[in-house]
Amino acid sequence: MDRRSFLKLAAAGPALVGPVSAGCTVGNAEGYASGTAIGSQPSAPQTDFTFYSPLAEAWYRAGDYFEWTSTTRNNAGRRVNVFYRTFGNRSNPALVLLHGYPTSSFDFREMISFLEEDYFVAVLDFPGFGFSDKPQDGYSYMLEDDAMLVDHFVREIVGLSRFHLLTHDRGGSVGFALLGNYLAYPTVGSFSP
Repeated sequence: MDRRSFLKLAAAGPALVGPVSAGCTVGNAEGYASGTAIGSQPSAPQTDFTFYSPLAEAWYRAGDYFEWTSTTRNNAGRRVNVFYRTFGNRSNPALVLLHGYPTSSFDFREMISFLEEDYFVAVLDFPGFGFSDKPQDGYSYMLEDDAMLVDHFVREIVGLSRFHLLTHDRGGSVGFALLGNYLAYPTVGSFSP
């Protein structure tokens, strides 16, 4: 990362780690969780939003969804539609942004125009936040599940093998859980300083 890029990120405030090599499967060779990219119209996302901001509406309209099926102990088999967006040139180094609590990917919108000059940027809304589904009936909102969601997102949905990670607030905890999974299974993923 060059000095100019670092200063942009440092001025933004969130924590930065990276680069990261994607590929954590946490516990089984087939992958711990699954999902399907289903384009801009997911199988059954919430679409009846009332927009009080044209900026929020534009953010939503430009996004896509994928369906995530959790296989963690508490959420086994639960499906949620996850909102995401990508920006910039795919040939640039990749940067994944993870939002905090109680926010969403929309909070990064002012930074993205600067970041996409040097990075291919990918953002998502965790389940329960932003434009992603907000399951209630017995759904466990866990860092472990979100870490596996991010792993699936970067490898299967966005198709990254290496990426930088920029986190804020709760996104930092998810990022550390993700990195912990990579370090715990070094044959399938690794963290490189």
